[in-house]
Amino acid sequence: MHIIHSYHPGFSGGIGDFLRGSVYLYNKCKENNIKLSLSWKYHPISRFLCSSCPIRYSLDYILDIQDIAIKHSSDMFFHERLQQINEYIIQTIKQENNKDPVIMSSFYLDIYDGNPLENIVKYPLSEEAKKFFQKNIIISDKIRLLKNKIIPDNQDYATMHFRLGDMHTLPNIQEQLTNIPENIKSNYNLHNFNVDYDYLYYLIQKNIRNNNFKYIVLLSDSNDFKKHVALQNNNKILITHYDSCHSSIRPGLLKESGYKNTTKESQYEATVLDLYMLINSSKNISYSNYAWGSGFSIWPSKIFDIPLEAHYLTNE
Repeated sequence: MHIIHSYHPGFSGGIGDFLRGSVYLYNKCKENNIKLSLSWKYHPISRFLCSSCPIRYSLDYILDIQDIAIKHSSDMFFHERLQQINEYIIQTIKQENNKDPVIMSSFYLDIYDGNPLENIVKYPLSEEAKKFFQKNIIISDKIRLLKNKIIPDNQDYATMHFRLGDMHTLPNIQEQLTNIPENIKSNYNLHNFNVDYDYLYYLIQKNIRNNNFKYIVLLSDSNDFKKHVALQNNNKILITHYDSCHSSIRPGLLKESGYKNTTKESQYEATVLDLYMLINSSKNISYSNYAWGSGFSIWPSKIFDIPLEAHYLTNE
């Protein structure tokens, strides 16, 4: 019995969402004695990031749990629908002793009650789970070489990651808002947060001073913010690129709209470069405008045992 969790081109989440869903599936599969593999193979990001999945499968065979949950007519909350569908599939595989691989995409993990950021940071990962995920986040040689050009392996550094919101990173989203249904437009992910770049730069300076970091590698979903910081000419701050993007073609509920995110190969390369920076850092410090923080910085830190601070900007 086998489940393959596939990061496929139609998935509406980013890498953090995928890893969060993978953790959930890993735990459910362990409970039910089902083997789990991760796969990046059909997503364009697979040119720079792959896994140890040995099984061949067709793109047409992917069962997207989010799609099913959206189409499932119910008064049940969306995340409860996701959980119910996941449980149904797992129990069906178990009861029928189906040895064929089931290809699915899911991001359900129950972290939203109370303080979601605190929940996600404290969510336990066993040593066995960490080893599994480390074996399935394989970075290409090209990315390794790019990283060493920015900062060699023998140089100590910390990262600061600023997740300022989808409105900062989705191309042409402002121009297309009039064509997006109101229920999608009003979604929290598309909230236009009031961002003060000077204050965020102050936070970087404060962390350099308080932690005595030799270098800070600045990561952000906002290319404009990185350009603003570059103008400060601070030689302690290293900026990897100005090519940030969302790795999903239609992120979040935009999946149900006509919006399409056009992403270049260089942007997928930049995303994996940032990921590699995170998993080789001496410490990762994350600030997010979203109450659940940034999964992109939190989950790799947990998986690779990188010391982490995660902050909700509204509380700063």
